[in-house]
Amino acid sequence: MIYIKGYGVTQSYQEAVKWFRKAAEQGDALAQDALRKIGAE
Repeated sequence: MIYIKGYGVTQSYQEAVKWFRKAAEQGDALAQDALRKIGAE
């Protein structure tokens, strides 16, 4: 969420997707849901 919102960092959807994917690959349900919501599955 930090990269999507730009909290303390430059806003970057690409960076956000990278980290959501890493978490989703490890079974993180919130990251999987975030990827679905932003259409980056």
